[in-house]
Amino acid sequence: MHYRAAHRGAMLPMEVDDEHEKPKSKRTNQQLLLYLSLAINVMLGLGYAFTVITTADSFTRIQSECHSALHDRMTQSTQQIQDLQHEVESLREDANHHTSILEYISSVHLPVRTIATEQHRKLTVYHVIREFAFIAQKVPPKVEAEVRKQMAARKMKHEDENESRKLTPEEQKQKRDKKLFGGDGKQLYAAVYRIDDLSDPQHQYKVDINAKQNKLTGITAIVPSFALVFVEGGAKPMARYRRLMERRVKWNERSTPREGAEPQPQHNSDDEGKQNTCSLVWEGPILKKAFQSFRIEKFDSVAMGRAFFDKKNVPQYFEMCKNHKTAQED
Repeated sequence: MHYRAAHRGAMLPMEVDDEHEKPKSKRTNQQLLLYLSLAINVMLGLGYAFTVITTADSFTRIQSECHSALHDRMTQSTQQIQDLQHEVESLREDANHHTSILEYISSVHLPVRTIATEQHRKLTVYHVIREFAFIAQKVPPKVEAEVRKQMAARKMKHEDENESRKLTPEEQKQKRDKKLFGGDGKQLYAAVYRIDDLSDPQHQYKVDINAKQNKLTGITAIVPSFALVFVEGGAKPMARYRRLMERRVKWNERSTPREGAEPQPQHNSDDEGKQNTCSLVWEGPILKKAFQSFRIEKFDSVAMGRAFFDKKNVPQYFEMCKNHKTAQED
């Protein structure tokens, strides 16, 4: 409802059509909503702008702090490098004192991978190049000369130690004898062998020379009906001599006589079919040696051979060999 003006300012009510009033109120509401949304957008924009300005200020402050810290660090590193260069130049001028380079290397503190700072450092060219390349580039002749000097000293020390541990010729002989002939030689062994026929000079030579080379003592007694070989010595040479007597020597093979040599004795026709054998009669430990060397003796009879063993106080060896029967005789 509207009011119209009357005389003298009186306000009288006036009726208005409702159909024309409704569109006007609708436009007013839309304008209010538009103004409200615009205000909200302005406020959001101002907040975002404030946030951006604040973040930019923080970033600028952090960036300035980083730049200042980096500048201080670079200044400090540059000063250290200059100090090192001055020290290297001073060492370069001091040409008469080579050890000063190593003292400087020992005193330098590296942040990464350092060699142990011991009194006697084991320096090599690889170590210097890896850890102290800045010095090697400045004074390479001195560093290399000092490192080569230490390497030569270590090599000479190693060779001197080896030379001091080297055995004398007498000690080498004792070591070789101990390896070949056993230990201290306190434990002795003896063996008695019976050979049916020892008339062949080659067989006699093998029996004699191998006993002497193995440092065995004893005797080879040749009697008309058989031959007795008695040896005594250590365990190792006795084992080698047994392999010789039982395996290596071919007792049935006779050597060809040389020109100018004495003719070998003729064998009977009955003995030609027999096999010449070598048998181990007895072997065992003994307390002491009965002979001082090894030799070959020939006796004209069995009684003379028995008498010889009686003088050596070992007649039992001759009796065992004489009474021993071979496989052919059995």
